[in-house]
Parts: sequence; C-alpha cells; structure tokens
Amino acid sequence: MQVHKFLQLITATFLQLGLMTGTARADISLPESQTFQVTARREDVQRATPPFRVFVTVGTNKFTFITPDGFQVRDDPAQQRVIMVNADQTCTITFRINGAMPEGKSELDAKTCRDWVSNGYPDAQVLDEFSGNAGGRSGPGFNLQWNGSGSTARSAKVAFIPSAAGILKFSAVGSSAVQNGFNTVIMTFQASDADGKLDIQTGSDQM
Repeated sequence: MQVHKFLQLITATFLQLGLMTGTARADISLPESQTFQVTARREDVQRATPPFRVFVTVGTNKFTFITPDGFQVRDDPAQQRVIMVNADQTCTITFRINGAMPEGKSELDAKTCRDWVSNGYPDAQVLDEFSGNAGGRSGPGFNLQWNGSGSTARSAKVAFIPSAAGILKFSAVGSSAVQNGFNTVIMTFQASDADGKLDIQTGSDQM
C-alpha cells in the first residue's frame, strides 16, 4: 500500500509539473546561455502506454530523446538534469549537463572520466569500458557493479559525451532494466546543429 501511495504521489507531481501533457517548462537563474529548460510529451505511437519524448534546451543548444517503456520523467533544473524512473522504482536513468568542457578541448580524456566515475561511485568496480555514442559525438563509457543493501548486486552504466553545451552525462543505475533503458535514451538522443536547429529523426524512435 505504501508503494502504491508513493507511485500515486509521483504521478500527481508529474501532472502538476505538466510533464504528462507536454506543457512543462523549467527555468532557473543561470546565465542566459546556460538556462536549462525541459518539456516532454507522449509519443503518438500505438502502445498501451506510449513513451515520452523529452526536449532539453540549454542556451542555444537543443537535445531530444525517447524515454524507455514504462519510465516516468521529471526535470531537476537546479541540477541541470532530467530523471527517469521505472514503475517499480528499481532503475533510475539520468541525463545531465555535467559542467563545462575543459578549456580548449573538444574531446574528453578517458582517465579524467574514469576519475569522475571513481569519485561518484566509490564502492563500484569498473567491469569494462566502452565508447558511448550520442547525437553524433562519442566519449568514454563505463559498466559498473557493486553490492547494495543486503548484498544485492547493483549495476550502472555511465557515459560522458562532449557537446557545445558542456559535458553530457548519461547514467543508469539499478536492476536488469539498466542496459535496455540506457540504450534507449542514448540511441534515440539527438542534438541540434551549430545554428541551434534540431532536426528530429524518427527512424530510431521505435526501440
């Protein structure tokens, strides 16, 4: 019953934010070039519960991606991030702006990203590394695992992607839904061009 009430509370919060109807917009007191705005709408697809398409605007930069099936979405503009959670609360996926790109750099150094992972997940073991690809750019990615409460195995996927808006961090933490959920977000992720134009390609939406 407590879980049911908690899910009802989350749903009510989403409705208040307007994220379920695609009317949400969040602004925070940042320099104009770094204002973080989020909108979301249900995709017009033939499914019992259509996924959300999320739109993120950071200054003149625009991004969009599809949420995994069964995931709800909320914005956290204070932390410049979008959070997605599945129905049973066992998997959380986050897209965020993880700070500015290093001065004079257009790519990310794997060692630096590895240090960020070690600091952010101090109890985790890096199982392997991979090249994350999103929006036509690539960057270091990591598969992690550690023991949670009651020795329950927990896993995570994290990738850092360079962009004109800053360092994009994609992360998924939790259960077996991590792999598929992470892939849905990163494989449907699209970024605007140098002029700020976002040309949405729908061929990869049906994950």
